[in-house]
Amino acid sequence: MTYSKFIAMEVPKTTFQAKMPVKMGNFARIIDKPEAKAMKRQIYSMLYDERPANIMTGPMTVTMEFFFQPAKTRKLKSGQRWRTVKPDLDNLCKGFIDTLVKAEWIENDQSIVQLMALKWDAADPKKWGVYITITEIQNL
Repeated sequence: MTYSKFIAMEVPKTTFQAKMPVKMGNFARIIDKPEAKAMKRQIYSMLYDERPANIMTGPMTVTMEFFFQPAKTRKLKSGQRWRTVKPDLDNLCKGFIDTLVKAEWIENDQSIVQLMALKWDAADPKKWGVYITITEIQNL
């Protein structure tokens, strides 16, 4: 079974791991920055609304293609090009995979046996977002 979906969004440039220390009485804690919390809630609601009819289980492959709005300093008149600036691809994937589990797309991220991720700058605003493809692998 394969599920593919394009989620139109402005892909976050901050990481899901953005943390800050806070003092609570005599103790200090590390919490998510408010921007990171808001971003996680927004992405969760988008993914939850678009979840597949059946949660994906078993061994699976996941492909994610992230399309960003190019920075004004790195003008792009048409087409697309590799994005070689922040955010780090591994942090971006981790946040989205955790959200896929929470939003009930996949049962467990430990079931992912192959992960492919790409990040692009795209001139066309209709392409900004993330393309996600999840394929369950039939046992041999």
